[in-house]
Amino acid sequence: MQALSRVSLAVAAGEIHALVGENGAGESTLTKIIAGVYQPDEGQIEFGAEIVHWASPGVAKRHDIHVIYQELVLFPNLSVAENIFLGHERSGGLGMVDHRRTVEDAREVLRRLGAALDPRRRVGDLTVADQQMVAIAKALVHNVKLLILAEPTAVISGREVTLLSERLHALQRDGVATIYILHLLAPAGGDFFYLRQRQRAE
Repeated sequence: MQALSRVSLAVAAGEIHALVGENGAGESTLTKIIAGVYQPDEGQIEFGAEIVHWASPGVAKRHDIHVIYQELVLFPNLSVAENIFLGHERSGGLGMVDHRRTVEDAREVLRRLGAALDPRRRVGDLTVADQQMVAIAKALVHNVKLLILAEPTAVISGREVTLLSERLHALQRDGVATIYILHLLAPAGGDFFYLRQRQRAE
């Protein structure tokens, strides 16, 4: 069974797009191709001015493409700061982890998102919406050019949906391109996900 056929998608820096479709429509497959999880049978991916081939998700990440899946990959017993910099720990003298610097750097990344979270809080004590902010902040440790969110409103509603949208528009001003994978524009809470696209720079 063919999941995708004759699909064309163009996303420029600072643009926000939504891919909306019911389960099985192929949006998740397209996401995984962009992220290097699946290899396309035909067609090509152009990134910048080059035709590229992502052999793995790691290669895509090294080219600043990051995906945040619905099932968040976070460690609930660690703090917000520890989760954000896991694998990229801030070190001090003698190679020891510099906890103060880790907290300060995490606070700066969260400030960029407009998320008023205490970096010292345990992730397991946060709401799902705040955990999403931690996952996005974790991606921002790297130089993100394309951020893909898979069904971000499936587990949040109401004000949380609005906050997520507002915080990601802050990234738009930094030139980060965003793709939302959605099954419905109106999630369970009945609030429509607000999408806005910035005009391309001349």
